[in-house]
Amino acid sequence: MNSLKDRLYNNKRLIFLFTSVFGIFMNCFGFPFYNFIKHFGLGMDIIEMLVCFEGFFYTGVMFNYAFKEKSKSSKVILLTLIYAFLGMACRYLLEFGEVSNTYNFTAENTALHIFMSVVVTYLGWFWYKRKSEN
Repeated sequence: MNSLKDRLYNNKRLIFLFTSVFGIFMNCFGFPFYNFIKHFGLGMDIIEMLVCFEGFFYTGVMFNYAFKEKSKSSKVILLTLIYAFLGMACRYLLEFGEVSNTYNFTAENTALHIFMSVVVTYLGWFWYKRKSEN
């Protein structure tokens, strides 16, 4: 079992692929982080925000495994932006023609989602990087 764990841990391409798929998945199905137009009740809004927060945070943690030695903040921020735009494009195409696109894809919802995605992913990356250095 340890050999499988070691092989998976040392396979940077597989870890990067999993991190990419997970980041795009979180940005697709976690969009919008908070909907300013349509509310589904305070409990549902809080649950969705917590799930998105946790998913973005652990995407940042996974970046530390994908880029073990040469992890830079600019690379993390750039990839997070790419994942955010790809995830939102997937969400738009998934709901193309539905009325939900009119209240999901507003300027406020999109800006908040991109901002929270980048900030929380960066915090997860930074936290784990500092934790692993000690």
